[in-house]
Amino acid sequence: GGLVVCGVAAGGEPADPVALVRQLGADGYRDRAAADAALRAIGPPALPALAAGLADPDPEVRTRAARLDARISGVSPEDGSR
Repeated sequence: GGLVVCGVAAGGEPADPVALVRQLGADGYRDRAAADAALRAIGPPALPALAAGLADPDPEVRTRAARLDARISGVSPEDGSR
């Protein structure tokens, strides 16, 4: 997969949140960090893809998706409060 920065794919197209969630489990730290930043930039429209990432078989994807979901939705992951 190509590197994604700030919600825009390298080709200038809007990034696909589902692909970005998969990228959260990439082997390279830079790829994971870029996906994280891009999903934060997308904001609430990324929430459905992040929710799907909570069931991903990759623990890295699940952990990062949960953290991003909480951050974007404004919910504390510890107690579920806003």
